[in-house]
Amino acid sequence: KRIKVDHGLARDLWATGNHVARLLALRVADPAALSAKLVDGWARGCDNSVVAECLAGLVVRAPIAPGRAAAWRDRRGDRVATAGWSLTTAC
Repeated sequence: KRIKVDHGLARDLWATGNHVARLLALRVADPAALSAKLVDGWARGCDNSVVAECLAGLVVRAPIAPGRAAAWRDRRGDRVATAGWSLTTAC
């Protein structure tokens, strides 16, 4: 709660690969600072549906949300599609 938004910290936490660190990263990332390249990489790194759905919860607050929903939801057999469909239902 004290951190609020710290996009640099979010990037560092995500890079650890740790499940809990990635969830925290998605809580402190700045939606306005998200790029399609960054969130596409994060989506490919989702190793479970909890992280994928939390990623969608972050991206829905960003201007890039509609484009990412369309790009991700048609992927087959991976967590990117999970994030895409979660994002689609939230938009």
